[in-house]
Amino acid sequence: MKRIFIIFLCLSFLFSITGVTFAANNIVESPNYKVFLNCNPVNIVDTPVTVNNELMLTDTDLLGILGIKLDSKSAIWDTKKTSLTLIYGTTKLIITMGSNKAKLNNKIVLLNATPTAYKGKKYFPVTTIVQVFGKEAAADIYLKCFYIRNNSDFIKTRLLLEKAVATMNSLDRYKQTNNDRNIYTNLADQTKDESSNSSYFEIDRKNENELYYSESMLLNSVFKYYSYVIGRTEYTNSEFGSGLGAWKREIVSEKSFEDHIAGDDYRNYVNLRDVLYAGLQLTSSTDGKSNILKGNIFPICSFQQHDKEYQKMMVPEIKDGSIEIEISKTTNCITRITNHFCYIDETKQSDYFTDILYDKINDGTNIQLPEYIVNDLKVNPAVAEEPTLSINDSEQTVINNLYDTAQMVAIDGGFKEPYDLSTSEAILFIILKDAKSLESFNKLSDNAIKIFINNCIQDNFGEYLGCSNVHGIVVFDKKKYVSADASYRVDPSKLNLSRYSKAVAVNIVKQNKANNTYENYYK
Repeated sequence: MKRIFIIFLCLSFLFSITGVTFAANNIVESPNYKVFLNCNPVNIVDTPVTVNNELMLTDTDLLGILGIKLDSKSAIWDTKKTSLTLIYGTTKLIITMGSNKAKLNNKIVLLNATPTAYKGKKYFPVTTIVQVFGKEAAADIYLKCFYIRNNSDFIKTRLLLEKAVATMNSLDRYKQTNNDRNIYTNLADQTKDESSNSSYFEIDRKNENELYYSESMLLNSVFKYYSYVIGRTEYTNSEFGSGLGAWKREIVSEKSFEDHIAGDDYRNYVNLRDVLYAGLQLTSSTDGKSNILKGNIFPICSFQQHDKEYQKMMVPEIKDGSIEIEISKTTNCITRITNHFCYIDETKQSDYFTDILYDKINDGTNIQLPEYIVNDLKVNPAVAEEPTLSINDSEQTVINNLYDTAQMVAIDGGFKEPYDLSTSEAILFIILKDAKSLESFNKLSDNAIKIFINNCIQDNFGEYLGCSNVHGIVVFDKKKYVSADASYRVDPSKLNLSRYSKAVAVNIVKQNKANNTYENYYK
């Protein structure tokens, strides 16, 4: 479930290049702003500026983009140069300096920013004006890229990509392979270091199964990572060099599981935003079997709503970048996404390449599980019924707060002392934080307490692998108040609560990681 972050980690380092700000007029000089017209770079003569993130260009540069000549027929200044009239076909737009209201064929329209004079030149907001003349516009304000596209091509690209993403989201099974390579060049001595990551994952959405494998190489070090997700159970194994370490099992929390399912949504990384529609050029593959969308758009994840403060921490200067998306004409599935970008900081240049390939589309291939996991699932089936208990929102809030603040201490039956547990038994002490937490807990209904204890047990099942019965005990200040027994993936309605009319003293110990010694929790 961490794969989306692994795949695109380097991509999220990009952000906009800061210009010179003139606070009095709210104008920011942006000399490195890149403008693309129908996927081709435009030569901008005068320094671009922005006002509240709206790109502003001079009349000379803007008219060049629109294909309008500054003459007495198409672009006419009044005698005092306070208003500019633009005429193209049947469209007539009158723009007045210092006013965000323009007149379009005798109707008032609002501009995205107010036309203004700056350093002896007159600047105009680009977005509204190009849209008036039948073009679409989109801006990546972080990377300072502005894309202008003919309306018909914009719509064609949008429909093609939306349809492909909808098809991918409908798949039951597929395999995704990622090949990443990053080349670092020391600008002082031109020495190079290279890192790479090869990974793949197979998804079976219908059965909520996923296999993930990743192998990263940095210089001479190799790191391998394996993950199998089966329902809400995740098995992981990681190791430097060759061989495998110990397998670990974790019951994924409900929120993490929801995030994991959301992570399978292609809209998370083929983000359908206007930048893609305006910046990608449609061509056909050499064999004629695929549609190719390609453009000078910098990495896809830069269009997602990343944390702005995090972006400001990374200050690379973008030198070059491109995206290419291949869509099968037969299946309408995305078969490849290729990213490349290059950035330069003060001491280093970095070229990042990534290929994302998709195959095994709904082909019936089942994920192959290691024997360890197969045997484990025979004891603890991965599929469970949905909880049948219901509680109100206020009790759910209390449960969430108690869960977030409680201390969990797990004891399994690796050895009998001090609780005389069998090898198939375990105890989970749920230690409430303070007296206020105990007061909130005591006000919960039986159903809410069952859900609370069961959630604690299920979410911590990785602490007591192989145990078929876990005693959940709610404790505060060395006394136990309620207990219940639960098995793996049990319906909370099946739990039987044991309440103690008077809190019973309890001794709590903590096992060490080797599972052979213990120490008292309360000292």
